[in-house]
Amino acid sequence: MLYKIWNELPINWKYTAYKCWLLFVKNKFSVGTFLLDDSYGIDFLLCKALNIETSDPEQDLHHLNEIIECGIKEISISTLDEIFSMRFISIYPDITFLSPLKFFPNILVLDFHAQNESKITDFSILENSGLIYVLDYSDYQIIDFEKYSNIRHYKNIFYLKELGFLKTIVKIVSELVKKWLCRITLQ
Repeated sequence: MLYKIWNELPINWKYTAYKCWLLFVKNKFSVGTFLLDDSYGIDFLLCKALNIETSDPEQDLHHLNEIIECGIKEISISTLDEIFSMRFISIYPDITFLSPLKFFPNILVLDFHAQNESKITDFSILENSGLIYVLDYSDYQIIDFEKYSNIRHYKNIFYLKELGFLKTIVKIVSELVKKWLCRITLQ
């Protein structure tokens, strides 16, 4: 069943989910550190975590892309189980719809961390998902889903829209840890 779901996912969702799994689950990179660090995107953090970082960032990203492509083609059932059980996912700008979240029943945090190009307007897929944190923050520009989407129609969505959000994100992370909903540490 998991292979069938995986094979039906759009390629941009496969890349997104696999990168999040690779960084936060397999390499156990701290989500708290990721959320507090606005200097690198997930790709560069993955290069560092996978020890493929060199003085040529373009070549590093090319190498990373090869690793990701191989990983999503030759994925194991245990990896799929971990991917579809994730509680945190960082959404890339090329994702324009959230309907695949129906396959991620444990998602608690959607991170739009410095992804200002997002065109998502419909958050209805999250309506019956329990509490969901949607993080829209940056040091320079936020998406502001309140203006362009139906995000405020759903009482279970805690929408964090801020510049300089440190105090709030620390609170969210500590709540996640306290409830044993996911392994997140602040370092």
